[in-house]
Amino acid sequence: MILSSGDNIAVPEVEGALLRHPAVAEYAVVGLPDERRRQLVSAFVVLAPDHPPGDLLKTATGKVQSFQLRQIP
Repeated sequence: MILSSGDNIAVPEVEGALLRHPAVAEYAVVGLPDERRRQLVSAFVVLAPDHPPGDLLKTATGKVQSFQLRQIP
């Protein structure tokens, strides 16, 4: 559960929306700290093979690591 601006946001609901998108192969949804809202919903995705990434979307390992995503400022 992600708590943002007094709302409870269910991670599975966000994941379900991502799962339905044809460009998404893998995903991770996390709550990142925010001073005003407590947490922000943040989603990180790996594109499907038929949706080539641009230069800004490439990763070193190609795998989603949720614990590292939470550490991004």
